[in-house]
Amino acid sequence: MLGWRAARRPAEKARRKAATDMKYFCGCPKCTVGAVTGPLLLIAVGTLFALDHFGPYRFSQTWPILLIVYGASRALAFMAPAQHN
Repeated sequence: MLGWRAARRPAEKARRKAATDMKYFCGCPKCTVGAVTGPLLLIAVGTLFALDHFGPYRFSQTWPILLIVYGASRALAFMAPAQHN
């Protein structure tokens, strides 16, 4: 039978891991916009592939939208105030 210390170890490891993960993402507006860039690009890629498959436009015609989405998110990140914690 495991003692109470062994039972607490997973919770302590999870708490330490959460504390170390938070130092990479401070939560300021600049970091928040930067963290949304990847998901926005994935949504844009999915939308463009859906348009390619179901709509009148081909991916070869709509791929510049990915550059626009990336550029807009980087511009927002550049303009957002940095309030590092």
